[in-house]
Amino acid sequence: MKQRLSERKRRFTPSGTKFLNIYEEQLVRGHKELKKTGETNVDEMIQQDLEQSKIENILHQLAMGNMDVLQAKDATYMDATVMPKELRETLNLVLKAKQEFEKFPTEVKELFHNSPDEYVEMMGTKEFFEKMSPYNDKIKAIEEAGSAKEYEKKVKAQAKF
Repeated sequence: MKQRLSERKRRFTPSGTKFLNIYEEQLVRGHKELKKTGETNVDEMIQQDLEQSKIENILHQLAMGNMDVLQAKDATYMDATVMPKELRETLNLVLKAKQEFEKFPTEVKELFHNSPDEYVEMMGTKEFFEKMSPYNDKIKAIEEAGSAKEYEKKVKAQAKF
């Protein structure tokens, strides 16, 4: 009798490695590429936090009167329902922010060294809000006018009166 299923060559898959590669974005011939710049030992990272994360050590510190152990991490509350669910949505948000940046007047662009990437990177920080707060009314007026050029035309027309 002929054997239906012949013995196939087995291929073993490595279960993983204890090293985590570290990458850095670099420009190569005008294109962004990820280059490996090093590696980190995952086991060492886990062992560093082991003692402070054991429940018996946390309870012991509480028993000794150290209430700070419960406040080791600050809680963050946010509405995650509006967060992008896939990479495409995230990239579209970044693209929209860059297009928004291009509509800004020159003085606002200069705050971010004329770099939409720097603008997007700073979004949500305290420094971002401090830089943008003096221009919020002007940016809103530009949005209503449709473009910075249209806004300037309206301002010049009003200045003539």
